[in-house]
Amino acid sequence: MMEKWTKSQKGAISVFVMIAMLFFLVTIMGIYTIASKRAQVQTQMLEGTQEKYYQEGEEEAKIASKRADANAVIPIYTDEQFGAIGTGVDWEIEGKIYTFSADAKYQLQNDIVVNITTELDKMNFESYHTSYTIDKNNYSISYYYNNEYYTLLRYSGQTIASGSVQLTVSSSGIVKDDLYFSDSEEYCKLGYAKPHYGTTLSTYSNLFSNFDPASPIQKTSSVDNYWHGNYGNAWSFWYDKISTNYPIINADFLSNQLTPITMGSNVNTFTETVRNDWIVALFRAGAYTTSVYLSQLNLKFSDNTTKTIQQAVDSGYIEPLVIYSSAASNDAYTWKNIQNIITGGQTDTVSYPSVLIFLKVTNKSSLTGLSFYTNKEWGAPSDGFLVRLLKNVELSTEPFTTP
Repeated sequence: MMEKWTKSQKGAISVFVMIAMLFFLVTIMGIYTIASKRAQVQTQMLEGTQEKYYQEGEEEAKIASKRADANAVIPIYTDEQFGAIGTGVDWEIEGKIYTFSADAKYQLQNDIVVNITTELDKMNFESYHTSYTIDKNNYSISYYYNNEYYTLLRYSGQTIASGSVQLTVSSSGIVKDDLYFSDSEEYCKLGYAKPHYGTTLSTYSNLFSNFDPASPIQKTSSVDNYWHGNYGNAWSFWYDKISTNYPIINADFLSNQLTPITMGSNVNTFTETVRNDWIVALFRAGAYTTSVYLSQLNLKFSDNTTKTIQQAVDSGYIEPLVIYSSAASNDAYTWKNIQNIITGGQTDTVSYPSVLIFLKVTNKSSLTGLSFYTNKEWGAPSDGFLVRLLKNVELSTEPFTTP
């Protein structure tokens, strides 16, 4: 009996020991698992922190590599960018980050339209013309007011020229009806801003430009001694204000800026299309070309239409103010019936003639090029033709007026 009890007791002890060892093993495994997971979490947190700092450092390095030099000229493509000038914001443009500081230099890359229909008195108007250095780069800054577009031509009594805009402002009164705008007790006037083009092609005794909006263009060149066309001071205006100051858009020009002219039909597609701007075309045969005429002058537009100057005026493709003048210091070297080119007709045949043609393209369709016919090859490289795009230039049949 004692032997059976002893065996039973030993069996119970063995079971207890096994249970205890199993419990101990489970406990140890649980502690190990918890410690292992804790270590794993700590490792992941460390790696995440390291990755975060790495990414932040990488991003900072990327931003630093994109940041433009402090002296870099900031290109302005949009109205929104123009409105940010002087605010100190960072703006990424074409892969470079620029700071729009008040003392930075800016250059327009497109025409800019500033909407001033609302909050006239709150507009920081003079800052764009006094506080900041903005190279207009042959583009224009216009102002949208009361469903009209205007160009700032006079500012506190001073005429604004093309190129960089930086003028000293003098105080004057505020007259909202005449488009005065106030800011910091200084005032500027959007005045003399509306040109007049007339309603039909005409002959003109006086014309006005935004270089002096209230006074007619003056004769200053002897080339205008003998002229035929519809205006007598065209060449004076050319030499005084235009001659070399505006970009050439005729293709295939030589080092002297003239495109050669061959006998027969000539077609030239401009390097830049034109809309809402003036151009001037110069046809020059005054060096070596004798017994020459010009005919079949046509304008080409982006809607695939081809029109004479008269047709383009009649259908609204160009403004009715068109200026044309064949002039020289000797009347023998002028085309006497130059008016024929307006309808695509032929000039008379003379030696060493030249002609200037000014016209403004409307918003109806972009001007893309021109074509014409002549009876012989002109004396290249001194003779030929060129076309200049007259950004920021305005002409008017009357003194410029406020709206």
